[in-house]
Amino acid sequence: MNNDNLRKALEANRRFYAMKFPHIYGKGYNPDEPRDWHGRWTTGGGSSVTLHDSDGSTETRTGGSQAWRNNNPGNIRAGNFADQHGAIGSNNGFAVFPDEETGRNAVSALLKTPTYANSSIDDAVATYAPGNENNVSRNQSNIRSIGGFSGNEIVGNLSPDRFNDFVNAVTRNEGWIPGKITRSP
Repeated sequence: MNNDNLRKALEANRRFYAMKFPHIYGKGYNPDEPRDWHGRWTTGGGSSVTLHDSDGSTETRTGGSQAWRNNNPGNIRAGNFADQHGAIGSNNGFAVFPDEETGRNAVSALLKTPTYANSSIDDAVATYAPGNENNVSRNQSNIRSIGGFSGNEIVGNLSPDRFNDFVNAVTRNEGWIPGKITRSP
């Protein structure tokens, strides 16, 4: 069975049990919401995002930066890539991850794809944060300054430590400003 068929089978199984035992899947359960392996999902959007756990507990993130609210330090767009790397929802077109670590791992995985790995740092930044939405030259300058890069380094040729510096520079440039967290049991 390939990964796509396995995912479909697991999804069908989850939907069946969710309808049969709604009390287990929590208040407000929507079988169409993306989930991680722990059954977590999101609601809300804009300046407030609520992360729901399968045990019924919630964490509402209000204010702060979009990257922080979404546990998405790289501001990765919602879609197949994000879903395959642990996204549990979306907010204003950006993926919401269950925690910062999952979001950071998604940034790292994205920057290892051929689109970025075969590019110079400056070209990778221009692709990551395109000019129709961002000030590319400012972002390139910020990432070169934060990471101590010339901009000509090829992403796929970076040592593991320098690659980590690049991921750190990208996520810092995207902005991570904490807001308020409200938890309920």
